[in-house]
Amino acid sequence: MVVDYDVVIAGAGPAGSECARYLAEHSKYRVLLLDKTQEIGEPKKSTAGTFQETMNVFKLPKKIVQCRISSIILESPSCSTSFAVKAYVLDFGRLKKFLVEEAVHHGADVKIQANVTKPVLEKNRIVGIEYSDSDGVHVVRAKIIIDATGPPAVLASRIGLRKFNPDTHCTGMEFEMEKLKLKKQNAIVLRFDNSFAPGGYSWIFSTGKNHGKVGVCWTDSLFRKMKGGGSQLSYLKKWIKSDSRLNKGICLEVHAGDAFDDSVKKRSADNFMAVGDAVCTINSFAGEGIRPGMYSGMFAAQTAIKCLKKRDFSARALSEYDEKWNSYAKKWSLMRLFSRKLYSLSNEKYDKLVRNSKTLGSAGFKRLIDFNPRLRDLWKLLPF
Repeated sequence: MVVDYDVVIAGAGPAGSECARYLAEHSKYRVLLLDKTQEIGEPKKSTAGTFQETMNVFKLPKKIVQCRISSIILESPSCSTSFAVKAYVLDFGRLKKFLVEEAVHHGADVKIQANVTKPVLEKNRIVGIEYSDSDGVHVVRAKIIIDATGPPAVLASRIGLRKFNPDTHCTGMEFEMEKLKLKKQNAIVLRFDNSFAPGGYSWIFSTGKNHGKVGVCWTDSLFRKMKGGGSQLSYLKKWIKSDSRLNKGICLEVHAGDAFDDSVKKRSADNFMAVGDAVCTINSFAGEGIRPGMYSGMFAAQTAIKCLKKRDFSARALSEYDEKWNSYAKKWSLMRLFSRKLYSLSNEKYDKLVRNSKTLGSAGFKRLIDFNPRLRDLWKLLPF
């Protein structure tokens, strides 16, 4: 088969861009990154909070940081607990631009305004991608295809790796604001309160002195279970109006997005891998997506390099990517179960949970945010 590239990646979010960057930096293989946006860096649909580990492992520069975070505060209607952490709020657009520019610097090709529409199949194997742009419809072929198209999973869904469960669909909306009256600067606030986010949580992420990202999110099925009614915009406005930290603030931008918090059994097939939100790498607890998404992109790139060297693109060979991911996310299912229980609590139980969180200590809280809690940690938290 004649191929145009060794690897084609569909989607230039953090997972796809990191995959392209790693491949280009650590090999001489021909890499193409496709993205449907008019400009790399858009849309800004992530709050973009992450931890020191992300900065270190992926060697991210200070220029993409909006704010250094020194604490995470858990809030409920009547209680709060603060934990010292080393975290960051990133400029999501700058993050994506940096990763893509690095990929190009190391030799990858990038094409924007390229809307990936479907896989190209031969003998039940994916061998290429069909995409459209202003010049029409095109096909690009490669030895390995990587789906990084986010929640729609344009390619993975068409070859049967992703099946959508509407009960796991999550949505979120936030305002980027100025002139807030934050009691604590350089902090992330996670609020559990059914008055403002039934079936989910709300947040304030500091982005500078009295600047921040203020938002709400929920799992749609849990929102219905908790008898929520109305739009996210109405709940967000309700919270802002009622909170003295927020009600004098001015909205600068509006961001919105969605994801699936689903269990994905397989992330690879013959000639194919899927990364990031295309295979639900966002973590259920507090919705962190950048760190696990970038890890999935890196794991896929490492596997692709190994398979290209061996000239073996079979499902068996590429399943090493699944093994890497499963080792990293070994407690993902536990976190998912815990989170669904968490977001189904009453406000009275949220108060108890936040009080209970003080018993975790710094080590227990770090295990929680690193997706590696002990059962004892979760047992301490739950208000029973």
